[in-house]
Amino acid sequence: MQEELKVGLALGSGAFRGLSQIGILEVFEENHIPIHMVSGCSIGAVVGSIYCAGADLKYVKGLACTLDVKQLADVTLPREGLIKGEKIETLIAMLTKHQNFEDLKIPLSVVACDLLKAEVKTFNTGKVHRAVRASLSIPGVFMPVKMDGTLYVDGGVMDRVPIKAVRDMGAEFIIAVDVGFRGAPKSVNGIVETLIVSMGIMEWQLVRNRILDADVAMMPELNDINPYTLTQAEECIERGRKLAAAMLPEIQAKLEKAREEKRERQTITGPLM
Repeated sequence: MQEELKVGLALGSGAFRGLSQIGILEVFEENHIPIHMVSGCSIGAVVGSIYCAGADLKYVKGLACTLDVKQLADVTLPREGLIKGEKIETLIAMLTKHQNFEDLKIPLSVVACDLLKAEVKTFNTGKVHRAVRASLSIPGVFMPVKMDGTLYVDGGVMDRVPIKAVRDMGAEFIIAVDVGFRGAPKSVNGIVETLIVSMGIMEWQLVRNRILDADVAMMPELNDINPYTLTQAEECIERGRKLAAAMLPEIQAKLEKAREEKRERQTITGPLM
């Protein structure tokens, strides 16, 4: 019996521009593009965790288009970050049904940065919402998450599009989505935007060559989308849909080629016992 090609999806960080990944997932579902495992970083971890928990994408889309970012911001005295992150963690816990990684319908890995060890941490056990909260802790904006005797911040600091994480899960064909900074912004206003843009520049230098390791690299055009508010959520999601629809023939062709290559290998070597 021949094994199915294992398709992995790596969802990257990029603040609220990452909502475009909802549109991409919608098109994949509509066109039966199989996703067997997901890795996510920051907003990619948010979208990926909700998807892997089995949430209805139409509901998630509607929620994103009606939420006010002020509802998610629990401002605190700026010792380690401007925002506590408790409100957004509560929302993620609800949308992922308080599940552990082991309970998800689709296997998931979430990456964060261990601030004290200066290394990438991949979460795939324990409470999903806690790992996601760690992954989205933009330095200086969100307070770091304290777990396991260390501090965790946004995974994008070291691994904006977690291709290695999904490969380590066993993916044989990887679709990577980069929604982060890829060019100069029109303007930068205030401390939060300054921090996010500065981090985005650093991330882009790290990811621009790594993303070529994926079988398919998807990079929605989002430069004119404000990544700091939800006011353009609907447009952002639609950009993801348009890109996925445009790339669908390429993705399907590459998938079929990869399947054929795997079938040929299995014919030569025989099925795995």
